Amino acid sequence: MSDVPGMRKPDLLALPQVKDRMSFLYLERCLINRQDGAITITDARGTVHVPAASLSVLLLGPGTNVSHRAMELIGHTGVRVIWVGEQGVRYYAHGHPLTHSARLLIRQAELVSNVRKRVAVARQMYQMRFPDEDVSSLTMQQLRGREGARIRSMYRQASKDTGVPWGGREYDPSNFNASDPVNMALSAAHACLYGVVHSIIVALGCSPGLGFIHTGHERSFVYDIADLYKGNITIPIAFEVASKQPEDIGSVTRHRVRNAIAGGSLLKQCAKDIRFLLLEETAIEEDMELAVLHLWDDKKGLVSSAVSYGKKRNRRKWRRGRSRNRTGRGKVGKGLRNNSGGRNMIVITLTACPPALRGDLTKWLQEINTGVYVGQVSARVRDELWKRIKENAKDGRATMVFSAQNEQRLDFRVHNTSWEPIDFDGLKLMLRPGPARVQQLSEMRVGFSNASRMRKAKQMAKKV
Repeated sequence: MSDVPGMRKPDLLALPQVKDRMSFLYLERCLINRQDGAITITDARGTVHVPAASLSVLLLGPGTNVSHRAMELIGHTGVRVIWVGEQGVRYYAHGHPLTHSARLLIRQAELVSNVRKRVAVARQMYQMRFPDEDVSSLTMQQLRGREGARIRSMYRQASKDTGVPWGGREYDPSNFNASDPVNMALSAAHACLYGVVHSIIVALGCSPGLGFIHTGHERSFVYDIADLYKGNITIPIAFEVASKQPEDIGSVTRHRVRNAIAGGSLLKQCAKDIRFLLLEETAIEEDMELAVLHLWDDKKGLVSSAVSYGKKRNRRKWRRGRSRNRTGRGKVGKGLRNNSGGRNMIVITLTACPPALRGDLTKWLQEINTGVYVGQVSARVRDELWKRIKENAKDGRATMVFSAQNEQRLDFRVHNTSWEPIDFDGLKLMLRPGPARVQQLSEMRVGFSNASRMRKAKQMAKKV
């Protein structure tokens, strides 16, 4: 345990990967604060706790005020923050990446800087849009023409299917309400898609400004990747929403886009596509990148950092340290891959636990009742959460139930409870101890904490 008061910063292992997170949350005209280690959002209706560690990106619109302590906690949980205009149609700034590795960024810069390699990546992007055609011999001008014709055809078909008139893409970024309903829906839908794609690009450590098809803009790569999914997600949704003419077209469109992103596993697919475009065949397995800092050498490529070069007595020590580092890094990486898993639902109950722990859990889970938390996390994150609970529960009690691959389809863990899990003929059941065992357990926990003794002493002093 650390001597620093309060909850410790979550380790990288305890944070869900970008593919396991929810898509986005758009906020406007509210106060974002921090309370008991949790992110809170307060508006005229009241206060809610946000599971920040389970989000991919927060889109902060007009009228949002965020405290420094909230931003600190948001940074610790790895969620990206993007400041946008009304309805999310303009971009102002974003937060830091979830990864500590620059591997993809270096590869992206290498591909963009070489004309032949850049054209190859651009062709691959167009190939993903035309899976049944061979585009390897087409020039960039021909590919742009084919893409323009494809998008116009999609607009005409969506207009025909929904009965919404289509006169072309016309919108004013500075005035969301100045467009017709279908263009307003398209602006809102595209803004959501841009925000999610932007968050994935930043989370992977790539540069949003180094595009292959688009260029010269700080979000060029965002537009490159987002164009891969517009035809299947945002365009059909925008026309369907416009056909129903809802009162708040921006809000309804965002809800539809969020549902489509969650149902279609866009976060996982987008991360996979980016890695494939930049790393080609080496991107089949998505491993967690470790923070390994090297020094660049014009002949050897990479050499170890944190070494005092030029001193003979350090040479042998440096070699031994490098060997140990390689071995340790290999073992850690292998363990991470084996324990990543998919997301499963968990339920945690806390009784008589410190408020800081209760607030801390809301970074990952939702508190649906006092001391009852539910959510979906990977096995790795689940184990890290349980360690945090045991470290910080003090005299409180905790129970966790989660999905498992066994005959019961579930498993559970307890902490500081009198009921004990036992293996009963192959089934895991809860043992309710008899009077003798209850007495034994109470003797093990006899006495008061120092804080409790101090309170008792103060109360007695007041009575005297």
